[in-house]
Amino acid sequence: MRGKILFSILKCVGETAVDMVDLFDVFLEAGYGASSGKINFLFEKKKQSRKKAKERAYERERYRKFLYKLKRDGLIEEKKMEGKRMIILTKKGREKYKKSLNRENKYIITTRRYKKILSQRNIIVIFDIPEYQKSKRSWLRWALKDLGFLLVQKSVWIGKNKIPDEFIDDLQKMELIPYVQIFEVTKLGSLFEEGK
Repeated sequence: MRGKILFSILKCVGETAVDMVDLFDVFLEAGYGASSGKINFLFEKKKQSRKKAKERAYERERYRKFLYKLKRDGLIEEKKMEGKRMIILTKKGREKYKKSLNRENKYIITTRRYKKILSQRNIIVIFDIPEYQKSKRSWLRWALKDLGFLLVQKSVWIGKNKIPDEFIDDLQKMELIPYVQIFEVTKLGSLFEEGK
C-alpha cells in the first residue's frame, strides 16, 4: 500500500512543481487506499479549480480598475442605500450616457426587420461608405441581406424586393443618403437569367 501512495505522489508531482496544499487536500479527499487514477483525477480537478479561481481574481481586478477609472473621471459614485453599497451615475455620467445613447440611436438602427414586398423590377443598390463609418456599412450589408438582396460584387447588391420607406428613413437618420444609390431596372445584363 505504501508503494502505491508513493507512486501516486510521484506521478502527481511529475516533472513540475506541485502546490503542497493541493497535494495534501487531494490525498485527504481521495482516502488512504485510493487508486493512482482517482488521485490523478482529483489532482487535475484541484488544478482546474485553482486556475478558475486565478482567472476570477484577474477579472475582479480588471473590474475594480475599470470602476476606479469611472470614479476618477467623475462618471459614477458609490452610495449606501438600504444597507448596501450601490453605484450610481453622477450628473457628468448621466450626460455622457445620454450623448452615447443619442450617438448609438443616430448611427446604429440595430437589427430592425423590414417587410419584404416583391417588386416587378430588379432593384440594384450600390454604395461607397467611407472606412471610418464601417459600422454603418456593416449595418447596411446586414439590412440588404435581410431584405433578400444578393451581393453581385463589392458594394453592389441586387434583389427583387421593394425598398421599404422605413429603410430609406434609417438611411437618412444614419446620414448615409449621399453614399447610397438605388436603381430599378426592367432588364438585367446578359450574364443574368430572368427570375434570378
